[in-house]
Amino acid sequence: MGVAWSSRAAAKRDVRVAVIGDHGTGKSSLVATITTGRFPDQDDGVARVLPPARLPVTIVDTSSRPNTLERITTFWLPKIRRLLQLKVPVILAGCKVDLSDKQQQAGLENVLDFIMCTFREVEIYLECSALHRIKVDEVFYCAQMAVLHPTTPLFDKATRSIKPRCMMAFQQIFSLYDRDKDGAVSDAEMNAFLVRCFKVSLQPAEIADMKRVVQQHMIGGVNDNGLITFIVFLYLHVVFIAKGREETTWAVLRKFGYDNELVHGFSWWPRALALQRRPIS
Repeated sequence: MGVAWSSRAAAKRDVRVAVIGDHGTGKSSLVATITTGRFPDQDDGVARVLPPARLPVTIVDTSSRPNTLERITTFWLPKIRRLLQLKVPVILAGCKVDLSDKQQQAGLENVLDFIMCTFREVEIYLECSALHRIKVDEVFYCAQMAVLHPTTPLFDKATRSIKPRCMMAFQQIFSLYDRDKDGAVSDAEMNAFLVRCFKVSLQPAEIADMKRVVQQHMIGGVNDNGLITFIVFLYLHVVFIAKGREETTWAVLRKFGYDNELVHGFSWWPRALALQRRPIS
């Protein structure tokens, strides 16, 4: 299994990866495979240093030693909480998947459900094999994404709902474009938002097609005046998060000055107020 963590002071450009864990759990093989592109013939016991990063990763093998799965909950995760004294994103990586069997896999699901419910900082579980290069790249990619674009501040996995602070941020952003505060935006206001966040805009025909789809599948998505409502704005971000596209949601939040704790810098607020007062044609 693997655990990844880092501080969330800001959206980081550099990520340092450290691999730690019990002896013989595949740590060196995983690091060697990601750095050299091949499985090592032998482990010389020398610690490897990856290119710039800031993301420790803990690896504990569950295939060769089933008791190490228990140590995830009794040792590694509690230790991370104790040492860092704050909640941080965690990736669980099951190494040596090539050695696992169906019977073991059947019991693994229940254990993982327990782990992810008990330790909500665990964002995802992946199985990998350094020997056969199965999902090795994905492990480190997901670890970096968990730091750069964390899910935990956005979404509560237990209740499957947007967290209150994230909801408040969405409402604040939406209100900047909802001039008359009726919970909906005009086509021009929606395009102003898209241009600011993504530097794209929709043509009238594209907007009409989108509204038609929304009306067919979402009650209240388009109001009686034919305007897109906050429900659509919120739903799209829920879909982004559910599909692992947190970077899109974070792109919006960071465009309006929110950090990884969903606290915004007030320097952008006067400009936002000026934007509200300026008519959009």
